[in-house]
Amino acid sequence: MVLRGRLPADAAMPTPRGFVQDFASVETEYLSATSEILRAVHAGDAQLSPATVAILEKNLAVIDDALHESRDALMRDPANSALREMVLGSYRQKLDLLRRVTAGRVEL
Repeated sequence: MVLRGRLPADAAMPTPRGFVQDFASVETEYLSATSEILRAVHAGDAQLSPATVAILEKNLAVIDDALHESRDALMRDPANSALREMVLGSYRQKLDLLRRVTAGRVEL
């Protein structure tokens, strides 16, 4: 089972100058939680079928694309609170998807 992401799970994302510290700590928490769940998926703890893994990879790629686009925009405009919320919203969406799939509460 291989779940691909744009960055390694433990890769640090660059932080724009003037970034709000609270945002950075929340972002770190999302990255840590996501990494932990992905490690469980890779270890086989979630016992997902190959079809479910394929759909999960596809959905994660869409979320990762949105994250990267939002993060790039935020790097250019770090004071933009709407962009910060878009980034955090994408992290929440990714984390929610991973939690629901690994808990077996969603059919893909």
